[in-house]
Amino acid sequence: MEFLITGARVLDASTQEARPEPTNILIRDGVIAAVGADVVPDEVERFDARGHLAIPGFVNAHYHSHDVLLRGRYEQLPLEAWMIWTNPGVYPRRPDDEVRLRTMLGASEALRTGITTVQDMVSIIGQERAHVDALFSAYEQIGIRAVVGMQIGDLGMADTLPWGHEASAGARALMSKAGDPAPMIAFAEALLDSGPELLTWAAAPMGPQRVSDVILGWAGRVSAERGLPVFTHTYETRTQAVVARLNFPQDNGSLIRRLERHALLTPRLTLAHGVWIDADEIIQLGAAGANVATNAMSNLKLLNGVAPLRAYARAGVNLAIGCDGCSCSDVQNMFQGMKAFAQFWALQGDAGETGAARAALSAATLGGARAVGLEGKVGLLKPGYRADLSLIDLSDPSWRPFNNALLQLVYSEAGRAVRHVFVNGQMVVRDQVLQTADEALLTAQAEAARAALAPQIEALAATNATLTPALMEIFRRAEGYPLPFDRMRLR
Repeated sequence: MEFLITGARVLDASTQEARPEPTNILIRDGVIAAVGADVVPDEVERFDARGHLAIPGFVNAHYHSHDVLLRGRYEQLPLEAWMIWTNPGVYPRRPDDEVRLRTMLGASEALRTGITTVQDMVSIIGQERAHVDALFSAYEQIGIRAVVGMQIGDLGMADTLPWGHEASAGARALMSKAGDPAPMIAFAEALLDSGPELLTWAAAPMGPQRVSDVILGWAGRVSAERGLPVFTHTYETRTQAVVARLNFPQDNGSLIRRLERHALLTPRLTLAHGVWIDADEIIQLGAAGANVATNAMSNLKLLNGVAPLRAYARAGVNLAIGCDGCSCSDVQNMFQGMKAFAQFWALQGDAGETGAARAALSAATLGGARAVGLEGKVGLLKPGYRADLSLIDLSDPSWRPFNNALLQLVYSEAGRAVRHVFVNGQMVVRDQVLQTADEALLTAQAEAARAALAPQIEALAATNATLTPALMEIFRRAEGYPLPFDRMRLR
């Protein structure tokens, strides 16, 4: 219930020293009770952290547990063509144990790289309560903090794309399957008072370009009534900027105005991606105190460009970092996300400036905490915050020599030196070994699940052979549509 981490050098977004002095961290009932070299209580269990850097647990502010088994399968596909291989709705019903396994696999990787909170925007197809129970079971066993949103969308693909109804008859038939929002909403809302101790809830309309007014209206209402965060994919691609202008004249061609019309433009709103957004909309988001979860690695892999980080910061938008799904970024590793964030931040500024690494660490911790509704609870190593933290081994080659804790954490460390991880005061990784699951068993189960899934992926080929040309044509037409900004450029 109470223990003392001794001799660690503490780094969080508020630390100013290049080489913080060793100190102690007292943890009581899952909460940081005190920090300081003079904190030396009698008769308390001690954990020797000399030679380690203590950092807050990272907050992965945008993630999908449903596609973990598709890691390492796709490259050089734009989002629209990638989705027809990775959308859970294109597959047969998944076995309950596969849902549990994929949740365990993603969470175990996150913990091993120092991510202690994930915002899981998960798709549960067909409102399967057994799948939700499998997800609950996995998160409870693995011991990670999770902010879960049941991702729901009810528009057919043709309605979510510019010129979707101009595709061939065969492609249109495959793209026109719409859903009934009522059971989706009822299912999501019925879950809001359930789940394990470390799980909290969010509303997760798939995207303002992918859902009806009914779903957006529900999300605005339930967020206001319950104080829930809201997560939604917005302006991830150039195609989405085009569809806003062509398909939503009632909102003056703006997805941000569409969100505002449904009372969603609040500090509880987090846009995932936010790449192809114009300057006026950025200002509107900042005025509302909204959040953006940037996903640099997946945005690059899916050929989407770079989010305007500095413009968001100037407007007062809170920035967080997401690792996205394993089929589009292939890894749950905040070190990759922070390094890319810092480099794009620098490229969008002026030569000779400083502060990129601090902005990245802040986004990965404090910014993420605010975005997922845990502000003041996680993200700093201060008294009163939950004891979610990692210990980085400073004997690793990336720390030789040890010159600057902040810069080396963001630019040098890749996750290899994450030695111990605590969530809510519980050690979930010790000496780089997961304490809450058998990793050898997870590896064997992952291989079995891969073998079972492979023929189903192959079976999609016939359908996707019809859809892919139509989607690539839409992608190319969108590339030529005139917009007042270009997110393939950095400035």
